Amino acid sequence: MIAGTTNERAVNAQLKRQQITAMVVPVKSSQEAVTALDAGTVDAFAGDALLLIGAVTLAKDPKAMMLMNDQLSFEPYGIALPRGDYGFRLAVNTALSQIYSGDDINEIYNRWFSAFGKPSALTEAIYVFGSIPE
Repeated sequence: MIAGTTNERAVNAQLKRQQITAMVVPVKSSQEAVTALDAGTVDAFAGDALLLIGAVTLAKDPKAMMLMNDQLSFEPYGIALPRGDYGFRLAVNTALSQIYSGDDINEIYNRWFSAFGKPSALTEAIYVFGSIPE
């Protein structure tokens, strides 16, 4: 995982909680992690699922990589908007609510992530909460 990230803390917390002994090798970038995977000097790379999906494309053989279904932590993402622009925020939240409450979210997921299997239970829950209008 990339050094100093919330992912590093999450992995270390899970290893401790589950009493697993493993050597954690922090890296500076996704490219460094994929290079280490390709070279066989590390066995895995932990990070945000979306970043891991992007990192797979950097591998010598992307088909040799797999994304585990295990979610070690929940890392919320947000959209940065101009401070005080409440009308724009409402418009964005309304549009997102419409996407999450209809079939659009499934089409988006299938287009970009279907190769990694069905959405997890946590992802499905995020869809439900995302569909709640402001």
